[in-house]
Amino acid sequence: MPKLVKQVPKYRRHATGQAFVVINKRAICLGEHGTAESRRESKRIIGEWLADDRQSPIEPGPGTTVSEVCAAFLRHAKRHYVKNGEITDEVDSCIVVKGGDGR
Repeated sequence: MPKLVKQVPKYRRHATGQAFVVINKRAICLGEHGTAESRRESKRIIGEWLADDRQSPIEPGPGTTVSEVCAAFLRHAKRHYVKNGEITDEVDSCIVVKGGDGR
């Protein structure tokens, strides 16, 4: 049987007793294994990853452009700043439009 390539990451227990998930080859610590808080955090992180078409968060490094970081943050802001199912005005304050005079 072929191996599933698009598997959803699993909530796991590290030898230290900490919970973690692995997303795009990166382990993300969630807190103490078995707690409601760590399970909620796992669901939140996996949900954001799935909502973002299985893309890992941008980690600035050599070759990462400012535009890529800004686009990643704006995607995050549109998911995070939501009230009653609507994107709040806070997202607008995250967008800076450069004027014609370069300021």
